[in-house]
Amino acid sequence: MQAQGDGKNPTGEPVAPPPKKKYGKACLPHELGAATSNQTLIKWLPGKLTIEDLRNASEADKIRELEDDAKVRVVYQTERAITWNGATKTLCGRTLEEDFGLENPEWSQAKERKPLGLIVKGGAADPGALAKGLHEKVSRKSFDKTNFALAVLTENEDAWRVPTYIRDGLVWLKDEVRIELEAVLPDGVPMAEAGAIGAEHE
Repeated sequence: MQAQGDGKNPTGEPVAPPPKKKYGKACLPHELGAATSNQTLIKWLPGKLTIEDLRNASEADKIRELEDDAKVRVVYQTERAITWNGATKTLCGRTLEEDFGLENPEWSQAKERKPLGLIVKGGAADPGALAKGLHEKVSRKSFDKTNFALAVLTENEDAWRVPTYIRDGLVWLKDEVRIELEAVLPDGVPMAEAGAIGAEHE
């Protein structure tokens, strides 16, 4: 008998190795057949592989109730109207950095924002070109996500907008925390005092 995996069949003849699993290349979300590589989105919530299925996922698909009445919700980049150079197109980014650039096109493309690393060389004629340029920049090995994050943190937080999907997730979380607080607060205690009550027990 031949040991499994020695590259030969029982007659001693060579056997071709199993084909290697092929992975797609990173692409823009609006490209035909685009799929996610995010294992949380594929195997847990909302349990979808293609961008089309993720786009069509319901709010119920994105929320799961856990033990002890705890809930978890997943958020990810979603399409919305992006206006750039007088044109508007429905787009979303593939990564946080791409989506940030689309959410803040004028701000992130200004020469003063060079430290972000998002400026598209030669400019971009329309929103589609901007999305493509951001995707190409962020996909390069030379793009530094840490430098991007630090550069954003050094900017005036009132000058840029949080990407829609992150804002949606934070609003959901805030509402869930408020519901939990209301359930445990003594009768008659206003929500405005809830923070003070929590602080006393820390």
